[in-house]
Amino acid sequence: MHHLAEIVLTNPWGSILGAIIAGLFSFLALVISKENKTSEFRQAWIDALRSEVADFIAAVRQFQSALYSEILYPTKVHAEIHSESIKRIHEFADRLQLSSNLIRLRLHTKGDENYLSKELIDHMNTVTEKMTESNDLRATIPSGKPMDPATIAAYKVLNKVTLDALLPFRETAQKLLKHEWERVKKGEPWFRWSRCAFALFSIASGLIFLATLFVYAANFLIESAK
Repeated sequence: MHHLAEIVLTNPWGSILGAIIAGLFSFLALVISKENKTSEFRQAWIDALRSEVADFIAAVRQFQSALYSEILYPTKVHAEIHSESIKRIHEFADRLQLSSNLIRLRLHTKGDENYLSKELIDHMNTVTEKMTESNDLRATIPSGKPMDPATIAAYKVLNKVTLDALLPFRETAQKLLKHEWERVKKGEPWFRWSRCAFALFSIASGLIFLATLFVYAANFLIESAK
C-alpha cells in the first residue's frame, strides 16, 4: 500500500493530467453557463413569437368581422354603426401592421435551414393579400347605398378564403415553434460538440493516466527489486 501511494505521488503524468482535467472542468462550467443563458434568450424568443402569431390571427379575424359590419351598414342609413365599424377597422389594421412587422423582423428567411420561417412569411403574405382584396371590395361600394346581394355574396367568399388562409399559417407557426423548442432542449450545436469532446478527452486522459501509471509502477518495482 505504501509502495502504491509512492508510485502515484511520484508519477509526473498524474499532476499534468490532473491540471489539464481541472482546466477542462472550468472550461465546461463556462460553456454550460453560456448555454443556459443562450437557452433563456431562445425561450424568450419563442414566447414572443407565439404571442405575435396569436395576436396576428386574432387581429385578422377581428378586422374581417369589422369589415363585414361596415359593408352591411352603409353610412347614411346606419351612421352610428358605420362610424364604429370604421374606427374598429383602423384599430385592427394598426394591430395587423404591428404584429406582422414584428414577425417579419423576428424571422430569418435566408438559407435552406430556415425554410419554416420562409414558409410562415409566405402564408402571412397570402392572408394579407386576401384581406386587401376584401378591403378593396368595400372601397367600391357607393357610400350610403344599400348593399346588393351579389356584393355581399362576393365578400362572404373573400372572407372565407381569408380565414381559410389562416389555417396553413397557424400550422406552420406551430411547426416552427416546435422546431425551436427542440433546439432549446437539445442545446446549441457547439455546446453538444463541446460536451462530447470533453467526455472523449476525459476518457482518453483516464486511459493515458492508467497506462503511464502501469508503466511507471512496473519500472518502479523493477528498480526497487535491484
